[in-house]
Amino acid sequence: MPNGFIIAGTHSGCGKTTITLGLMAALKKRGLKVQPFKAGPDFIDSGLHRIITGRPSRNLDIWMCGEDYVKECFHKYSTDADIAIIEGAMGMYDGEYSTAKLAGLLNLPVILVVDAYGMAESAGAIVRGFVSYSPIHPFTDSPIHLSSTPGGPLSFLPPLLPPLVRGGIGGV
Repeated sequence: MPNGFIIAGTHSGCGKTTITLGLMAALKKRGLKVQPFKAGPDFIDSGLHRIITGRPSRNLDIWMCGEDYVKECFHKYSTDADIAIIEGAMGMYDGEYSTAKLAGLLNLPVILVVDAYGMAESAGAIVRGFVSYSPIHPFTDSPIHLSSTPGGPLSFLPPLLPPLVRGGIGGV
């Protein structure tokens, strides 16, 4: 099975594309062959993916193409890559053919992008809600294991990336 993950967001405009492009560029800079994908029928983000990775970004649209095609497309184009990155659409649970459904279909872990501007512990409540909202639990076994302080106020959350802050990367 191809190695990969999905970048999902709490809502449109929360920073999914920025985070996706940054991760793609960082992994490519480390010498990895990154295969980009975009959930849904988007061509703008897919074009940006191609510029960053040098590889065509494929659209994975369950509604227009069906589950079998989406699985086949993902496996076909991920086979020769070191890692596949799928940029989700809208909010993670939005719509019948949501990013969460795509994560479940492809059995991939999710990195959730939260625009936590103006928040502190409230951001943890939002993430906790996303984790517990659905019987699909794509947050477990994340390939990125930088977590909050054991026993700390956010220790109930799944493994976390260090939060990105304006002007740089901060610690958890």
